[in-house]
Amino acid sequence: MPNDLALFQAMYKKMDWQTERQKVLAENIANADTPNYVPRDLKEPDFRELLQGSSSRIPFGGTGGSYRLTLKTTQSGHQGGSADGAADKRHIAQREVYETAPSGNGVILEEQLLKANELAVDHRMITSLYQKNVNLLRTAIRGSGQ
Repeated sequence: MPNDLALFQAMYKKMDWQTERQKVLAENIANADTPNYVPRDLKEPDFRELLQGSSSRIPFGGTGGSYRLTLKTTQSGHQGGSADGAADKRHIAQREVYETAPSGNGVILEEQLLKANELAVDHRMITSLYQKNVNLLRTAIRGSGQ
């Protein structure tokens, strides 16, 4: 059931991206002494694509009908509820190398470790959010008295 909800799909996509990015950062760190190695990174996916194309459908009645939840702007200062730009697909992008070792290696260990730490904090946050949403669904299904 959670797989059908756009929120859970977005969280799964984010966790998959985090896993792949962790692999890339680990590869950068492992190649810190490799001559002419250029560090790589993953672009973060654009979640607008997921929200635009797969807004959650809520079933109603016993007839198999459903209605679609859509994002709406309630005030003129709010962002619009649709995305018209194309989403970036997962792909590895080389960053500009500002420092290189005499061997031509562009890995800055401090930068890679900082990115890995930020990724770990972000991963803890998204897994906590996932668990809280699962618990919320369980409470709604079972009822709060049980």
